[in-house]
Amino acid sequence: MGGEVVIICAGSLEDPSRLVEETRKVPAPVVLCADGGARHAADLGIVPQAVIGDMDSVKEELLVSLEEKGSAIIRYPVAKDQTDTELALSYALGLSPSRIVIFAALGTRVDHSLANIFLMARAVPEGIDLRILDHRCEIMAVTGETSIMGEPGTTVSILPFSPAVSGVTLEGFEYPLRDATMEMGTTRGISNRLVKPEGKIRVEKGRLLVIVDHSV
Repeated sequence: MGGEVVIICAGSLEDPSRLVEETRKVPAPVVLCADGGARHAADLGIVPQAVIGDMDSVKEELLVSLEEKGSAIIRYPVAKDQTDTELALSYALGLSPSRIVIFAALGTRVDHSLANIFLMARAVPEGIDLRILDHRCEIMAVTGETSIMGEPGTTVSILPFSPAVSGVTLEGFEYPLRDATMEMGTTRGISNRLVKPEGKIRVEKGRLLVIVDHSV
């Protein structure tokens, strides 16, 4: 496929305009809803390609309406080993996209928020650019090299997303690094800041979790 997949979850969606902008940014993105994410889609007039989950957080009338408009309704039992978000991500990975963006994956349930963040590790071996976006931050898993774009002063935190991460180099940041090693369970990378419109992150071995806070 090689295109973009947008997954809408059932968590907090405080800036719907960002979701609408993402669905319009690329031609014909595939939009998937994880269970109650169908409510967000319906509120924005978005018809997803599929709604995936046990359907315990969405009314049957809405499912019928979406199905009539062309959405596939993929049902799973309530007693299952995977969250609705993981099921939607598995479906998305099966499409072999180049990029996956997940909305409404964070909220008041810390367990669900953490589980959704940990799911990002599944896309790394596939070489897929996977990001979680909400009204204030952008979360991504980084191996190799990536660029962070933002206004100088934008807060960027990096955390080890594997037991050890070596060869960590940061350029364009208030606190630069060169060939550093970071171990899981340490907080050295919290609350760095861009000093240029573009910051570069390089990793030789391992995986970093990068959180860009655009609200600070």
